[in-house]
Amino acid sequence: YSSIESMVGTASISDKNLFGLGYSGVLKFSLGAYTQNFRLGLTDPYFLGLPYSAGFDLYREVNEYFTEYSYKIMGGDIRFGKELTDTIRINLMYKLENVKVYNVSDAASIYVQEQQGKATTSAISVVPSIDTRDDYFNPRRGTQSSIFIQNAGGILGGDNYFVKVLGSTSWFFPMPLNMTLNLRAQAGIVTPYGSKISVLDNTGALQYKERLPIYEKFYVGGITTVRGFEYGMAGPTDVYNEAIGAKKMVVFNTELIFPLAREIGLRGAVFFDVGKGFDNWSKMFPLRVGVGPGIRWFSPFGPIHIDIGFNLSPKKHEKGHVIDFTGGTVY
Repeated sequence: YSSIESMVGTASISDKNLFGLGYSGVLKFSLGAYTQNFRLGLTDPYFLGLPYSAGFDLYREVNEYFTEYSYKIMGGDIRFGKELTDTIRINLMYKLENVKVYNVSDAASIYVQEQQGKATTSAISVVPSIDTRDDYFNPRRGTQSSIFIQNAGGILGGDNYFVKVLGSTSWFFPMPLNMTLNLRAQAGIVTPYGSKISVLDNTGALQYKERLPIYEKFYVGGITTVRGFEYGMAGPTDVYNEAIGAKKMVVFNTELIFPLAREIGLRGAVFFDVGKGFDNWSKMFPLRVGVGPGIRWFSPFGPIHIDIGFNLSPKKHEKGHVIDFTGGTVY
C-alpha cells in the first residue's frame, strides 16, 4: 500500500542457485491503481568463472498516474558489474526501450502534446558506488553513495538523444540515546542533444526543438525527495498545475531517527527537507521546504514507512500537508 498508488499487488519468485549453476533469477509482477510492472532478470555473479557479474532484464512498465498523459515502456538491458573492494563497486549497463506516450489530454500543454507517440531509447550507463553501512535495514553508521552517468542516442542510435547524471549520497551518524542522524543529498541534470522534433509555433511556422522525453526528467516532491509535496510538485508545472518534470534537481534531507519500541522494531523520525526541480539555474531559488514527523517499522510484513510532511510555503494549487505511506519497500 502507498499513498500514491493506493493498493498494490505484487508477486515474485526468485532463486539464488538457478539450475544448480549459481545463477540468480527473478520473475516479478506488480499491479497498482496507476501502474503495472513486469520484470524478468537473470544474473551470473561469476561470469565465465571470473570475478565479474553479468546479467540481463526484460521488462514492461505502464504508468497512468498523470491526468494529462500516460506512458508505456517495453525494453531490456544487459548488465556487467565488478566489486573493486569490499565496499566499492562499479556497474555498466546497456538498455534498449520502446516507449509510447498516449492518452494525451486535449487540454494538456504544448510540451506534453509534443510527447505523444512512440520513441526508442538506446542508452549506456555506468554507476560507481560505495556502501559502508553497518546494517542494510537499520544502519547507524556508514555511508551509501553513487553516481549514475547515462548517455542515450548518438552512436547508439534511437530517437532520444540525451545525457543524464544523478549523484546521491546518504550518511548515518550514531547519536546519544540510541538515535541516528541521517543526512542525504541528491543532485541531477539531464540535457538533450542532437535529436530534434518539428513543431509549429504560435504563428504556424515550422520550428525544430531538441527532444527530451518527459519520462526521463526529474520529478521532485514526494517520499523519496521533498516530503510535504505531492509527486513532482516541488518542480515545474504547466498552466494546468500538472507536474511536467525538471531538467535539473537538488535535494537535501536531514532526518533524526529514534527508538519508540525496541522489542518490535518501531522507530520514530523527524525530518527537514529542502530541494527543488528546475530547468534553468536562475530558477533554482527559492528552494522548497518540507518538515514533519514519521514512523519507521520493520514489521513482519516488511518495512513500513509513514511520513506527514508540511509544506512551509504552499502556493494556491498546493496542499499544506501530504501524508506519505509505503509498505513493502526500503527507503
